[in-house]
Amino acid sequence: MIDEEEYADRYENSGAETESSGNSDNEEEMGEDISEIASADEMEVNNETLDDSIDSSSTTSSSTTSSSTTSSSTTVGPSFTATPGPIHDMSYKNPIDFFRLMIPDSILEEIVRQTNLYAEQFFENNNIRPRSRAQMWDSLQHNLPELKKFLSLILIMESIHYPAIEDYWSTSWPFASSTFSSILKRDRFSLLLKFLHLNDNNHFIPKGQPGHDPLHKIRPFLNKILENFQSSFQLGREVSLDESMIGFKGRLGFVQYMPKKPTKWGLKAFVVSDSVTGYAFNWVLYTGKLLFSNTR
Repeated sequence: MIDEEEYADRYENSGAETESSGNSDNEEEMGEDISEIASADEMEVNNETLDDSIDSSSTTSSSTTSSSTTSSSTTVGPSFTATPGPIHDMSYKNPIDFFRLMIPDSILEEIVRQTNLYAEQFFENNNIRPRSRAQMWDSLQHNLPELKKFLSLILIMESIHYPAIEDYWSTSWPFASSTFSSILKRDRFSLLLKFLHLNDNNHFIPKGQPGHDPLHKIRPFLNKILENFQSSFQLGREVSLDESMIGFKGRLGFVQYMPKKPTKWGLKAFVVSDSVTGYAFNWVLYTGKLLFSNTR
């Protein structure tokens, strides 16, 4: 049998072993917890390091992109510095001033000269009947006001359409009006319309021969007004190149029919215009396939 003292000693030793084993278990658990915390801290540190490296990489990438963009932008060429718009001050101008800007008196004087020249050629090359209206012809020499009256009536006719030219001078209803007769007599208007010319026929090259120009009759006039168009306006940075139709149904060899265009019948032109204002800076009238034969 075990006496009380031995039993007490065994009990104390057992409790000490139990407490020791319990402490050991707790220490192991605490060690595992510490290891987990350390691992978590290490992962967090690694993540922060990774984020820093990503931020650094993106910063480097953006700076590289920015520098490359700056580099590419500097190699494009000089920037557009001109001020687009009218070159002349037109703030307080009337519509007639715009007309004179594009068609000044120097052009009208050339029309007077060519009209008188054609009238002389006509009388030299034709036998005129005694009672012909052409016998009433009087030279336009130094008579710009009369030519301007004639052109003003042409512009009015574009806005008011009558069946025949004679109707504008009619004294009968419904065409009766004193406007046209007060500006220019009917017979004088008819003679100016008959002899009106813009170029010398003696310089005309027939079709099929080298140097033939389908626009010979109006070539000097076209060239001059195009110069005035270009000298009166500064194009912007953006321009447009497109086709344009000029409505016309008369007898002409290069009249175009384009069914899908709003203006189906007329003359086709290639126009360079300002993209913002639509100002026609330059244009070429299409006269057939031979127009571009020299550029191929």
